[in-house]
Amino acid sequence: GYEKSAILNCIALLGWNPGEGDDRQVFSLDDLIKEFSLGRINKAAAIFDLKKLNWINKEHVMRRSPESIAAAVSALPAAKAGGDVDQAYLLRVIGLLHERLHFVGDFWKMADYFFKDPDNYELEALEKRWSGDTAALLIEFCREIESVEIFDAAGIDQALRTVAERHALKGSALIHPVRLAVTGVSVGPGLFELLQVLGRETVLRRMTRAIEKVPTILGIN
Repeated sequence: GYEKSAILNCIALLGWNPGEGDDRQVFSLDDLIKEFSLGRINKAAAIFDLKKLNWINKEHVMRRSPESIAAAVSALPAAKAGGDVDQAYLLRVIGLLHERLHFVGDFWKMADYFFKDPDNYELEALEKRWSGDTAALLIEFCREIESVEIFDAAGIDQALRTVAERHALKGSALIHPVRLAVTGVSVGPGLFELLQVLGRETVLRRMTRAIEKVPTILGIN
């Protein structure tokens, strides 16, 4: 699953460098053609570093356009198994995950919750982030976002802060359980941008489901 350009980049750096004072590590093929010279090859034995290759691969993925990543992930078996995906929506998801994507082949596993409601919730995070008062707070948050005129990151952020301030709480008291409710996991891109991409209807449906299911999972009355 490595980028061809990343492998070429890594091989070129095995015993070669661009010159004294030049600490660049990431090169396109065109850059290498321009910069490479036999005179700068070291005589010492080359050492292959898998961690470095992984880092270089991530940098090359970062340099790809969202459109090229969309074309690549649409051709993967996971995409075909999930049926047709709206390309405009796919590009919005890629926009959120691009910086986190180390391998293009990991996209569908990483983006799973953008395309279907979570079946499970990360239990350790629930135990840490979900208390007896959380469900009531999320119900209140649902009411706030139902009335947000424009369902965008700014409006969602303000709705969450309104509920938190009303109860003299930090935003994190809501941010973490909201993320768990809508994605099932504890990490991901910026929450408010994520909710905007998912859309109001999906967010409310997933929140309502989590409010019903999670207390039972945790044994909270």
